[in-house]
Parts: sequence; structure tokens; C-alpha cells
Amino acid sequence: MGTPRFFTMEVFGIMPFNWRKYAMAWRGVKLLGGGGQIFDGGVHFADMMVHVFGPVAEVSCDMRCFDGPEIKAPILGKAKIDVEDSWLATLRFESGLMGHWSWSCRGYGHEVATGVYYGDKGSFKDRQKWMHAFQFGADLKLKSGREVPYEDIERRYLKQLGKRRREQLFPYGLSDGISNECWDFVEAIAEGGAPEIDAAGALRAKSLSIALYEAATAGKPIKVADVEAGKVRAYQKPIDEYWKI
Repeated sequence: MGTPRFFTMEVFGIMPFNWRKYAMAWRGVKLLGGGGQIFDGGVHFADMMVHVFGPVAEVSCDMRCFDGPEIKAPILGKAKIDVEDSWLATLRFESGLMGHWSWSCRGYGHEVATGVYYGDKGSFKDRQKWMHAFQFGADLKLKSGREVPYEDIERRYLKQLGKRRREQLFPYGLSDGISNECWDFVEAIAEGGAPEIDAAGALRAKSLSIALYEAATAGKPIKVADVEAGKVRAYQKPIDEYWKI
């Protein structure tokens, strides 16, 4: 794709959550879950964007909770759903890359599921319809019109790997994300090393997610570094006060 320029990831449609289930009920209240899908599933997308494209300088975000019924929440009892069910966000990377990231589970009528990453030579269209970027690969289309399916890209990539590198990436032939993740964690403990994604990496991804809440709360762009350093915390403050942390 050449030098990355901008991307868009947007998913709009109807995705009903069964708030009567304990496993879901705590996710619907800010004081219990910390936030909605930006905080929950969205951190996977945030992690991948930072991993692939580098640090994000600042974000802007507008979010809504269009439908917030009252539920029986763990610990709190009766509570109103108050986490976001829709958002529109812009990410500005330190590299100059621009990113558009939007989601809604209250999009009635037409459904939209698009993830495309553009560069100065072409673009990758993500096969994923959620926020686990590149989990199922992406197809390349060059500005010449030539298309390269993900299967060809994966085959060429695997072919050029040396034996040692292949064993590092796919120990014992493991090739699915969860198995590799578990192996990486076990190996770090057994050998006393660091996992591929350590606590600092997790903090960077989570800070990006939280920065979107802070930007929506402030109504203006927020620097991700300020959120990571704890300088901006208007959204987080009532949660910390409730739990006395």
C-alpha cells in the first residue's frame, strides 16, 4: 500500500445485548465496566492500530447513548444503561496518518461494515467486520487496479520466513491467535522474559480507548499522552471516586 495516509473503520447496525444476563449487565453501566464497546472490544482495535501505525498524538470523539433502559445491575441494583451505543471518532497519529473510527449498535435500517486502509500506492480492505483488525486478513488493491487476495499475501509471507523465525512466530505449528497468545505468555513465565505485548503496551492501547471518552467529555481534541500520564481524567474521575481509588 506504500506510505499509509488514512483509514476508515466503521460498523453500523443493530446488535442487541441481553442486559438481563449477569455476564452482560455489568458492561452496561459506566461505574461497573468503565465504559462500553470502546473500552471493551474497542481496545483490541486500538492495540492493533498502535502496533501497526505507531503512537496516536490526539483524538476527537462524539458519542451517544441513544437507548438506555433501566436494568438490574450487579452490585448497584437498579441502574440505567449509560455507556455509549454509538460513536464517531478521529485519530491523528504522530506519523501524520489520519484515522476514522465509528460504531453503532443502534443503526436501524441499512447495515455498514467497512475497514479500509489507504496508502499512496493502494489500499487494504479488511475482511473483519468488527474491531479485531486483520484477524481474517485483508485484500490489497493497487492504484493500477491490480488486486492481490489475502491468500496470496499470506503464502508469499510464509514462504520467505526462515526456519528459526517460523518457529518463533508459530511454535509447534500453532497458527491461531489465541494459541499463540497463550504460548507467548507461558514462554515469558518459563524463561523469565517479557511477553510480546507487555504492561506498557497494554497501557498505551487502553489509554487510546480512554482518550476517546475524555475527548467526548471535554468536547474537544485530547492528547493521548496526557491521558496516559493521568493529566486528563474528567471522564474517569467519578469512577475513581465511586470505588475510592
